Amino acid sequence: MKTKTILLMVLAVFLLSACTAAPTSNAVQLPEALTLAISGLILAGVTLGLQAVFDSVGLDLRGVGAAIAVAATGFAVAQLQGLIDIIPAQYDQLITIALNVAVVILGGLGTLQALFKRDRAAQLLEKK
Repeated sequence: MKTKTILLMVLAVFLLSACTAAPTSNAVQLPEALTLAISGLILAGVTLGLQAVFDSVGLDLRGVGAAIAVAATGFAVAQLQGLIDIIPAQYDQLITIALNVAVVILGGLGTLQALFKRDRAAQLLEKK
């Protein structure tokens, strides 16, 4: 009786291990600059949303905005990292290149904005 139970357990382990997905890699991490850009976009969206709530309802939610933004940023970054982790290990270099290109594009857009809006940048620097 015990040998049948052990045999069934070994068979179950083999069946479960056969159902696993292809090996994925956790080597590719989301660049810090992209994480900060996502955080900034979410903070701006939450701030705009809370401003719309204040304008329409008159409910003051200023203290809640930062907590909502931090929670939403953590969720978005974790979901994006989870999606990256699903990609098979053979595409690690391609994913790293794509994420670095995204960082360069976002940096270039910020530079262009600073170049074309020099008076605003000058005002921000003068305030310090």
